[in-house]
Amino acid sequence: LARVEQALKGEAVEWQRHDRHRLEALEKYAALLADIVRVGLNYDSLARAYPPPAPVLETMNMLGRSATPQGALQLLVDLGWWSPHENLFLRRSSIPVQFPTKVLEVSQQRLQSPPPDPDVNRLDLTYLKVYTIDDESTTEIDDGLSWEQLPDGRERLWVHIADPTRFLMPEDELDLEARKRGSTVYLPTGMVPMFPEILATGPM
Repeated sequence: LARVEQALKGEAVEWQRHDRHRLEALEKYAALLADIVRVGLNYDSLARAYPPPAPVLETMNMLGRSATPQGALQLLVDLGWWSPHENLFLRRSSIPVQFPTKVLEVSQQRLQSPPPDPDVNRLDLTYLKVYTIDDESTTEIDDGLSWEQLPDGRERLWVHIADPTRFLMPEDELDLEARKRGSTVYLPTGMVPMFPEILATGPM
């Protein structure tokens, strides 16, 4: 609990892998607050219906805090782990918000050393100006259009489509994780990407 107490004091903390068990237990318990709206429970009936799991009870007792879903939520906010306006319905859903450590490690490796390009002879069209129908906040740009005037006076319209498979290997961690997610999920509060952002918003 030393790092938890450090974070509560406002000190910079580097969370370790073994911290995740405790933090994930707090996340799951706090996300139960979504049931207040989803099934009409109140705070008292929610706490009775869902007693705290051992890691949550131990953490809250050692910190002198209430071992309730709202107590867990406030602790995560105080730690800076969650925002004050965390999307509890997203947390309660089966949509994975964070990427496994191994997937992030593979993403970093691919960024530094991409696999051999099976389409090494693909046509280089980077000299063209590409237009997309996206707003300024868009980070995953996956398709676009460009126009070219040909020497004989004719015009050519190009359709550009992102090729994320360029950075994947069949059955590798990135491939399997993308299959589980299916697509990037867009919400009013942000997005849950299909691929780690260091790849999705860059070379992909």
